[in-house]
Amino acid sequence: MKIQSLTSASISEIMTVFNQAFSDYFIPIQFTEESLQSKIKSDHIFLEHSVGVFVENQLVAFILTGIDSKNNELISYNAGTGVIPEFRGQHLPQKMYDYLLSSLHKNNIHKHQLEVITENQKALHVYQKIGYQITKKVSCFKGFIQTPKHPSACKIFEFEFGSETLFEAFWNHQPTYQNTFSSINRDRKSHAFLGAFSENGLLGYLIYAKSTSRIKQFGVAKNFRQSGIGHQLFYEVQQQNPTAEVSLINIDSNDNETIAFLQKIGLSTTVEQFEMVLYS
Repeated sequence: MKIQSLTSASISEIMTVFNQAFSDYFIPIQFTEESLQSKIKSDHIFLEHSVGVFVENQLVAFILTGIDSKNNELISYNAGTGVIPEFRGQHLPQKMYDYLLSSLHKNNIHKHQLEVITENQKALHVYQKIGYQITKKVSCFKGFIQTPKHPSACKIFEFEFGSETLFEAFWNHQPTYQNTFSSINRDRKSHAFLGAFSENGLLGYLIYAKSTSRIKQFGVAKNFRQSGIGHQLFYEVQQQNPTAEVSLINIDSNDNETIAFLQKIGLSTTVEQFEMVLYS
């Protein structure tokens, strides 16, 4: 058994082991090589900073590591930890973290983030034992958007925006790692940017991944809420792919206004997660 970076592993090998490891997960996850490449790009995953366990040169466990910076501080993000069923129960996540944290420390990366499903008590215990602490709870949603009864008078169309700080006034909470502008911009061509415009200018916006109908960000100007703008933006996503469910991940569970809105337009909670942080 050897623990080392994933630089020697092919995308095909990582994909196969990822799919094996997550085949019996709370929500089964299956990647193609193309979708895994997209995840690597948007999550800013570095294989040289990711780690795997190899047995007779075969990958059996991994941690994928994304790296970004916020407020001039480098952050590592656990973009996926998996162990294939035959090798579970051998404390491999802890052993990989011993290797990984030492490597990241040498590269001046001392803040580490992840999300774990709240029901996954085994993983939660492992991460807490490593030193991660819960910072907040977030909720994930999925469903088909109901047809608006009273459509907004705003015009909805795709647009290219300039300053990202313009949209912060539309937010109720900060987006998590996978929903930041950094993540979106790394794979910008895969996303659509919708705006709701009136004579008052831009009143709402929404960014979603075109291939999956997953919404990464949305917001409505606070003085124009409860007027159908948000519903109209979500419905536009549904119309682009009527047979696919619309989804969102990691909405702050304390944001009661946003959660009530999502439930009202047809979305339901799928899982809840803890966002966790470790300083090393």
